[in-house]
Amino acid sequence: MKIDIQGKVNEKRLAYNNTLLPLFEAIVNSIHAIEELDLKTQGIITITIVRIGQESINFNGEKIVQPVNDFIIEDNGVGFNEANYESFNLAHSTYKSKRGAKGIGRFIWLRAFKKAEINSVFKDENTWYKRSFKFEPTKDGIEEHIFEPMQDGSNRKTIVALKELKPEFHQWCNSINEDIAFKIIEHCFIYFLRDDCPRIIIKE
Repeated sequence: MKIDIQGKVNEKRLAYNNTLLPLFEAIVNSIHAIEELDLKTQGIITITIVRIGQESINFNGEKIVQPVNDFIIEDNGVGFNEANYESFNLAHSTYKSKRGAKGIGRFIWLRAFKKAEINSVFKDENTWYKRSFKFEPTKDGIEEHIFEPMQDGSNRKTIVALKELKPEFHQWCNSINEDIAFKIIEHCFIYFLRDDCPRIIIKE
């Protein structure tokens, strides 16, 4: 059975006041990936904010914060191994249903952003691999998929880049770093209550 990716995206409504929801979905995915790996040390999630243009100053000397264009989410979790990649390709996947996931978060990404770019380095048994692809509202959804072995000694990491926030969402997206941080805490509060909650770092 084939899935019309654009059709799936169209059926997922995203209110303007929920513009940060795609970011929250990506962060929760990173938390789950770290849980799955069962790290002996604390997991780390780094969120990089990419803006449209550089910060400027108006005639009154006030800083003008430019709108958000991309969110780049990096974690040191289990990565896009075969099981996770297969789940990503399956609409309404039940792979993470025990964690409360509905398997539709990635479609929400494409409601607000034009595309997502994924790069993942992970270890499967005794071999390191790299998987990269683009997720776009095309017929297949997955574009430019590359999967290849790597040399030993690689660093485990997965990067999900939510690219090009659509113009209609710009004015609704929180632009101040502190505001974004508070919204993340609010949405992921249940995870912050746990002793094994990953460190979450926000940077420009």
